Amino acid sequence: KNDMDSTTILVTDTVVYKKLTKETLQGREKELVDLVLETFDENPLHTDIGLRGDEWRDFAEAEVKNALETETSIFGEDKDTAEILCFILGWDIKRDVPSSVAETVSKRNSKFHHLMALVEGMLGSFPTDDIPEGHTFYGSMGGTKKSCNGKGIGKQLRLLMKDFAKAKNFQQLLVFAANPATVHIWVNLCHGKIMKSVYCPDWSIEDQGKQINPFPTENTYHLVLVPLTN
Repeated sequence: KNDMDSTTILVTDTVVYKKLTKETLQGREKELVDLVLETFDENPLHTDIGLRGDEWRDFAEAEVKNALETETSIFGEDKDTAEILCFILGWDIKRDVPSSVAETVSKRNSKFHHLMALVEGMLGSFPTDDIPEGHTFYGSMGGTKKSCNGKGIGKQLRLLMKDFAKAKNFQQLLVFAANPATVHIWVNLCHGKIMKSVYCPDWSIEDQGKQINPFPTENTYHLVLVPLTN
């Protein structure tokens, strides 16, 4: 049985899923940030951006710091060794979304700025100005160690995030997803709806007076809305 009020949410045969807090992470911030960076390496959008590792690390560290402060994220660790195997970071889209580090990295790397423009453009189809606090949960990012792919850990993680947000009385969950397996989980298993999709090679932006395509790798980015009310 899932216990959304406890620091330990679910224990399976191999994984212990926990609420992400300073107490449960126990000083393993670097291990979690390293896993976030490993996840970045798997995403074609991030490959196209071409950020240096230290620039991604700034962003990953800020996301983890925000997750520890809001205490609305989940991670999974190996039941025997306590190695961190997976994570999903999320928070109230109205109250808790951090921006300062993203803005700083954007100034250092124009393609990161392009990625923010892509995300903001897709969110434009889902205006947040009139959304009250406590209404929409934003799943910022999630990932699983490469060695754990195909074992159902990512699926369990996302199902738990849905239940976790619902237990916090959020009305809906909003996520971006590009990996087909992840899209399948959010849409078919979590009963989400694709609100907007962008085929990245077709997306362009003006840069220094020229229209450019910053993300040539074949990849489709989806904005998925998961209702949390019956």
